[in-house]
Amino acid sequence: MDLGIQDKATAALCGTAGTQRAGDYLQPGQVNLTYSLYPDWRGRGHATRAVRLLMELAHRGGGVDEFVIRVAAWNGSSIRVAERLGFRFSHTSDDEHGRLEWFVAPDL
Repeated sequence: MDLGIQDKATAALCGTAGTQRAGDYLQPGQVNLTYSLYPDWRGRGHATRAVRLLMELAHRGGGVDEFVIRVAAWNGSSIRVAERLGFRFSHTSDDEHGRLEWFVAPDL
């Protein structure tokens, strides 16, 4: 599921967020959360709120044991989003997307 992130005050599209429930890198019951903001919209809490909403929606859909956020090791802003949401560092992996830091949180 992919969604647009809209600024409430202006109705402007400021980024995207999504969930992935399938992938050779995921275990059964894991849901990968993705998010990206356009540069002018960063630092305003939009990503944190969007990911929290995605977690609630995925939880309602059932079948979630653990949420995963995979972040490029150099992307401190995205790592801080995961940390603000209570995710804990799990491990580092290397794949076709480069070096990724894995953060995990149990289902709500």
